[in-house]
Amino acid sequence: MNQRVVVGMSGGVDSAAAALLLLRAGYSVAGVFLRLWGEGDLSGAESVCKSLGIPLAVVDGRELFGREVIEPFVREYLSGRTPNPCVGCNRHVKLPLLLRYMELTGADLAATGHYARRGEENGATLLMRASYLPKDQSYALCMVKREITQRLLLPLGELSKAEVRALVREAGLPLANKAESQDICFVPGGDYSAFVEGFCGDLKPMGRFKLESGEDLGPHRGLWRYTVGQRRGLGVALGYPVFVRRIDVSSGDVFLSADSALYSRSLVTDPLNWLDRDRLTGPERFTVKQRYGAKPAWALVTPLKNGGALVEFDSPQRAITPGQSAALYNGEILCGGGAIIECCD
Repeated sequence: MNQRVVVGMSGGVDSAAAALLLLRAGYSVAGVFLRLWGEGDLSGAESVCKSLGIPLAVVDGRELFGREVIEPFVREYLSGRTPNPCVGCNRHVKLPLLLRYMELTGADLAATGHYARRGEENGATLLMRASYLPKDQSYALCMVKREITQRLLLPLGELSKAEVRALVREAGLPLANKAESQDICFVPGGDYSAFVEGFCGDLKPMGRFKLESGEDLGPHRGLWRYTVGQRRGLGVALGYPVFVRRIDVSSGDVFLSADSALYSRSLVTDPLNWLDRDRLTGPERFTVKQRYGAKPAWALVTPLKNGGALVEFDSPQRAITPGQSAALYNGEILCGGGAIIECCD
């Protein structure tokens, strides 16, 4: 096999395993380190590539990352929505940069260490869930353009994390025991509100905590500090647990409720990004994940004139959150996805 593949190298275990598996499969492999905003470990990527005997290039994507990920992230929180920056980064930054480098160097394919699978059906390339579902990362790829996914290899789709670590360890590569970060790459420690405040400077909280009955519970500390379903950090004592139910951007108010009021049957999306077809021509049933950690749930998806969709679940879903993405599946196949703009009772 003489096909040339560029692999996104982050300096972590997963990208090391992806490069190793591609070499063993007979590809000619080159590594690419994307210099983003706090993303990745360049020295780790260099040590892995040196051990594998493959070249490593560094691509500066900081300006693009700031424009396409950081700024929208902050805007969304200030608008009372909760974004998933990994979805946006894969769509606008990581994979487009990787594909651009692939084209500039004349390589045939690109690859990442995502836990998802590439499949073929009737001559078409499809994205699929990882075989090891606890680690499945296909949701984070639901907004990637189809012209990119057609040229994307996903070597880890059949493996568990334990198998990946064992593979790297047995090959004698560095980083086999490197801890896996659970934080967003540009928000160390996970304090999103502090990041937004630090990015914007002097933010003045405006708005009140309220119940749906209209009862005023006092001022809150800023829309950017809250997300639908949140319980901790509210500072409100009513004698029973309360959660953020919705955020009213026009008034600046944050509405609280008991957990039972967090369940909704439907949502509306922005224009959908399709991976297995050109568009949806009529109502169709899919299983839908309405956030990264949610289980796929059956729903009827009806196309809207603007390219978005009305998603009506068979059973109510908890804490549907504007700003998150709805990923659509047909069995194991990732069909596409779209940003949630509102949830309906």
